[in-house]
Amino acid sequence: MKYIMLKTFRDIRETIGSFISIVAVIIIGCFFFSGITAGSAAVTRQVSDYYSAQHSAAVRAEYMYVNAPAVEEIAAADGVDKAAGYNTFYTQTSVGGARLDMTVVTLTDGIDDPYIVSGRLPQKDASEIIIDEVAAKAHGIKVGDALTFDVATMQKITLSMSETGTGTDTPQYTTKTADRLYELTVCGIYHAPDVIYKVNLRNTAAPPDEFIFAYVDYSTIDLYTPDARVVLALGGGVEQTLFEYSEISVNIYNGIKILGDDYGDVDKLFGRYSVSSTEQINELFKDPDGAAGLYMYALERKNFPSVTAFNSINDTIAALAAVLPFMFFAVAAAITVISLSKTVDNQRMQIGVIQAIGVGKGAVYFSYIFYALFACLIGGTAGGTLGVLLVPYLINFLYARQFSMPPTPQHVSVLFLFLGIIVAAALACLAAFLSCHRTLKVKPAQAMRPKPPKKTKRILVERWTGLWKRLGFGAKMNLRNMFLHKIRMLLSSVGIIGCIALLIGLVGLKDNMDFSFRQYDRSAQYDLTVAIEAPVDLHTFDLDEISGYEGAQYIKNLTFAPDFSARFTYKDKAADMTLMALPTAADARENKYADENCVMLFTDIDGERRLVLDDDTFAIPTGLADKLGVKAGDTVTVSGYSLDNRAVEFEAKITHIVYEYFEQKAYCAYAMFKNRGVGLFADTAYAAVKDGTAIGTAIAALKEYEEIRDVRAFDETFASLKDKMSLLDYAVILFTFGAAVLAVAVIYNITATNLKERTREIATLMVLGYKQRETASMILVENLVITLIGCLIGLPIGYGLMVWLVDLSSSFNVFISGFLSWYVAIGCMALTFVFTLISTLMFNRKIKNISMVEALKSVE
Repeated sequence: MKYIMLKTFRDIRETIGSFISIVAVIIIGCFFFSGITAGSAAVTRQVSDYYSAQHSAAVRAEYMYVNAPAVEEIAAADGVDKAAGYNTFYTQTSVGGARLDMTVVTLTDGIDDPYIVSGRLPQKDASEIIIDEVAAKAHGIKVGDALTFDVATMQKITLSMSETGTGTDTPQYTTKTADRLYELTVCGIYHAPDVIYKVNLRNTAAPPDEFIFAYVDYSTIDLYTPDARVVLALGGGVEQTLFEYSEISVNIYNGIKILGDDYGDVDKLFGRYSVSSTEQINELFKDPDGAAGLYMYALERKNFPSVTAFNSINDTIAALAAVLPFMFFAVAAAITVISLSKTVDNQRMQIGVIQAIGVGKGAVYFSYIFYALFACLIGGTAGGTLGVLLVPYLINFLYARQFSMPPTPQHVSVLFLFLGIIVAAALACLAAFLSCHRTLKVKPAQAMRPKPPKKTKRILVERWTGLWKRLGFGAKMNLRNMFLHKIRMLLSSVGIIGCIALLIGLVGLKDNMDFSFRQYDRSAQYDLTVAIEAPVDLHTFDLDEISGYEGAQYIKNLTFAPDFSARFTYKDKAADMTLMALPTAADARENKYADENCVMLFTDIDGERRLVLDDDTFAIPTGLADKLGVKAGDTVTVSGYSLDNRAVEFEAKITHIVYEYFEQKAYCAYAMFKNRGVGLFADTAYAAVKDGTAIGTAIAALKEYEEIRDVRAFDETFASLKDKMSLLDYAVILFTFGAAVLAVAVIYNITATNLKERTREIATLMVLGYKQRETASMILVENLVITLIGCLIGLPIGYGLMVWLVDLSSSFNVFISGFLSWYVAIGCMALTFVFTLISTLMFNRKIKNISMVEALKSVE
């Protein structure tokens, strides 16, 4: 065995270039496989453990009203481990002269426990509050500071039943509130388990550092005024009091959180308190302290905005780690076959002698398999160690730019290092076995004889005599050499195939992402998103009535877009999405705040067929159409709550499928909202500023008014979206480097093999008068032909990879096109040819140093 090992190391020394190329490819493959897999797994585990440790809610259900006995009934339901009622308040506060949206939630012991970074939790019956770490750092808020804000305290809820567009009765809620001022002391800074990426539900365009999430004790903020009551409207101005707040001895909430895994259908679980008739309402509220509630909707954890934002990126990175590194392992196996096949052929007589003197086939197999195994041990250990040490922390650093990562330690498993080595070694050892299997099948006596030359016959091009006569001598030699070694040529093209596939897949994905951003930018014909403090009725609202409304001088067009969060149902499928009403040309003429060009919709992916709205238009985006399995002409049921808290439900016939790229919505005309009982209530407007007006000037003027909650520039929203996708840029850079290694390694290997085989041939040509440039060009042309073959095979594979990555990167709210641009294909092929040229030029010096005399002395 000692001599077999020595033989293996001699083989490595003689084929050091090929050995290094195998090691280099394995280093890159294990670097990506072990590093990205370990990094993605570490981040996923870190977030998952954090959710578990802080008892992140599995579902959050929103109610107009629900009491403690109802919470207890839900807690006792099958599949529910724990349930707790909570209150949510939406308000604003002023910090350092800036008005910030603030969402205040009451604490629920054992569910959504805040992770205290500094300070402590609020105490019962104390005017204390804790705020999230992101907002605290951004605005310099410290423990001991005071926050002042108003809360709209419920004074009266009026219930009524009305017939919807589907012929059923649904409850309508009308609320009356009274503002109450609170001044609370910040007693702690926390990292919330549900805000890996903070999303302001009242203004989704707002960046995480420009609004506040806060927690208070249940006793700190009142949900109802002392004289609050719930009444049922009977018609004709007559009201029936269902109960008064002063009569109730149980706690009241506007939401329920639960923990559990097998809770079943959320609407069935929480909708047990839904009502569809006056009789049901009376029965439900017969006992003021009995279980009762007015259910609105529920959101599961997988659909939390923070969770979907994180998972969409993390799943993409995990998939990259699961698939792309195997391209490197496959190329390493191909290079191993090429290198060892030639080595085995050269050592055919030596193998026969070794077997003749008693060395078994197993030992001979081992000598070549150890060649591949040794390369895997070196490359896998080096690449895997670098990957496990560097990539997880690089991923964590990049994630931290976009997410508020948990303040808990990250545990990186070294098991992925060994897994990468095992996968690479398995493929390489299989390649080594196949390389020497044919020779070892030959009997030792036969192996000790010189190997007969390969039988040659006329190649296909030779049969085309007209073309063959026009070819030069060098071209004919190259063609005959390639067809003489067809298997080796195909194996060599594997590296080129992997290179072009990686480039096409990742650069194509980046190109499609950029196209989606361009189309998103094109569809938005507004400069500002204006959030109004409370929903306004377009029939009666006049912004000019705001005293001293100076912002008007900067605004060219202002469009109010009524919308509501709707559930779309088709047969047994359902999906939630915002339904927005846009003005038609007629609406723009009749309404003061309406511009039909505010948002442009397109029915084709290239954006050439613009949808012009009319009163019957009902358009849904491709994401919603795919999820529901519908097409134009189908009828869906739309349900939800309008902005004035009225339950609405109606049927609508889909007239168009449109291409929406980010923040997807369904669209209809004003007329549909008016005719289906939704009403033209809006809390968001889109403004186009006058030419020559600075965006910052218009924003500053509009923010002066209390009626306007927030103003956000579209360019800022656009930049924020692009920043979320910036991880893709780093992936493209890393894998482009990997693609370069693939191409250079495989071309280097085939060139080294060619040069070794054809040294005598090259020397003969040089004796006959060929110059170095001419002999080098022969090898270059052969490599370029191999590259061309690899590119032609790799293009469809790269396209398939790109489509898979596009599908993986897309989500319900994000649409990414999946076409391959001609300039991407040509650019990637050109880059692959550059890699080939670089690796071939490395051998110019070796060609120059060929000793013609020594080469011609060699024995055939």
